Amino acid sequence: MKTKTRGNSHWHSFGPISLVLVVLVVLGYAVCYSPPKALASDHRESPTADANGEGDITDMFAFLDPNEPSQLVLIMNVNPFAIPAETPSYHYSTDFLYQFKIAHDQHATEDLVIQAVFANVATTVCTSGQTISVYGPARPIITGTRNVVLEGKPTVTGCTGTTLSEGGMQVFTGLRDDPFVTDVGQLNRILANNQDVFRDFPGFALGALRGRAVRSDLTSGVDGFGGFNVTSIAVELPKSAVAGPGFLGTKGLVGIWATTSMEGKKADPDHDHDRDRTFVQFQRVGQQLFKTIFVPSTMRDAFNETKPEDDVTNFSSLIPDALTTTDNDGTGNTIAGRAGLLTALGFTDASGSHPGAGHGAPLLLPGTFNNTNKNLLRVALLPDVLRLDLNLIPAGVLPGAAAVGGNGDPQLGLGAFGLQNGRRPADNVTDILLQFARQLADVNFPQGLGVPGSGAPRPGALTFATDRRVLAVLDGTVWIKTDAQVGNVSGNVAPYGGNDEPLLTQFPFLAAPHPLPGETGTINFPVQQ
Repeated sequence: MKTKTRGNSHWHSFGPISLVLVVLVVLGYAVCYSPPKALASDHRESPTADANGEGDITDMFAFLDPNEPSQLVLIMNVNPFAIPAETPSYHYSTDFLYQFKIAHDQHATEDLVIQAVFANVATTVCTSGQTISVYGPARPIITGTRNVVLEGKPTVTGCTGTTLSEGGMQVFTGLRDDPFVTDVGQLNRILANNQDVFRDFPGFALGALRGRAVRSDLTSGVDGFGGFNVTSIAVELPKSAVAGPGFLGTKGLVGIWATTSMEGKKADPDHDHDRDRTFVQFQRVGQQLFKTIFVPSTMRDAFNETKPEDDVTNFSSLIPDALTTTDNDGTGNTIAGRAGLLTALGFTDASGSHPGAGHGAPLLLPGTFNNTNKNLLRVALLPDVLRLDLNLIPAGVLPGAAAVGGNGDPQLGLGAFGLQNGRRPADNVTDILLQFARQLADVNFPQGLGVPGSGAPRPGALTFATDRRVLAVLDGTVWIKTDAQVGNVSGNVAPYGGNDEPLLTQFPFLAAPHPLPGETGTINFPVQQ
């Protein structure tokens, strides 16, 4: 291995001996890690959530309406893995309070809430058998993990299963196709040491790494959520109704998260002597995959009971240090060094120039990406809220397709915007996280290996020998899309960002639900007799 110095950074060229050592390390250490149960996004992500599908938030989205950027769209999905054959059985719980929470500053205490409560009614009143009442946006009566319903007249009320409009707000509730796309089955196989990577890796340099075979259409991933529905709560309202002075000091930036809360005993938390229904937080969701990747399964129920304002204190230790432009172990362990290692091993080439087909997504960040803060990933991920700049008008390939030499989209905004600016249903959020993690997460490789990160042990780094998540991010993609499309993480490529059904271009922006098996639009079911 040769090391050359350019200013304060290092770059490496890797010879055959180093590559052989990496082969031995990858294959030799692949059997050492027995991970906890892992799931993707937040579908059935904790034991308690498994038993309460109506309160189990799968995903949340926040983005400006591309047709009218003065309007903000918020979406919360619950009831994961809703089976089309059982369509009539999925409803919203009358025992839950569903909320979007908005913070105006970095303390991540909700300044505004939008609340939804449901009631059961006779089918002669609503064909769906349920009504929805939406309150807010307004300042909450109390903040934190115990809440009460806002007082006064609802902003919108009506039957579920349709789009309601009143007072400048649109609300949709009902079944939709699950928009989350990822190869959750292969992720679980990698973590369980039954597979090594998402796509089979031939033996041209690294030796054989176990993964899925390439299909004739140059895809290899399987969307584990294809064919399933969710129940959605979608709200559109003027962005001026939620704007504040600026989250993390950026004017127009807000922090948004979704919660479900289960009804508890009646109490008087607002001290007005009217014995309100008090709801205790059951689950919360902010940025994609945060709990899945960073919070051990044994801690997820506890995580769901906490509030974002305490995240930095409670969960910083779960997130690894970020690489910087400064070598931290004498082996060239920098952002540039990691980019060089990924490239030398063939994990940044999706063109198929190696035998077979492509073996990794292009770099999302250039090797020259400038970072001097080892806490960058903690700043981007904590508090666990989705960050959206209300002043950035959607255009082009938001939130960032890889440009020549790396990601050229300034609206990606790692750090200030978390992993991306807001989240839209078509955004390839799994690939975004995988690509950030493989480029920026510090990793302890075995000493003497001769690659960046193989120096003295560093307490804030992931340990390659015991953490198979390092293997899970190597591809930088789950290969749901074709090789030619994996460099684009913005979801503006067919088919629908990898989704199994076409996403709507108008509110509520989610695809129609999968029908009862045998009806028009049926997929993944045998033809009915």
